[in-house]
Amino acid sequence: MPIEKAFGEEQLKQRCELTGGWWHPDQLMGGFCEYQAPGGLV
Repeated sequence: MPIEKAFGEEQLKQRCELTGGWWHPDQLMGGFCEYQAPGGLV
């Protein structure tokens, strides 16, 4: 029996963007959120 995802990809994208990240859709892994590290390149 497959386990249901707690959040949909659209919900994860919205949360990512609201918290200052960049959403990268990915068909294989379902997407991920990227944040700029403190002191990183601007």
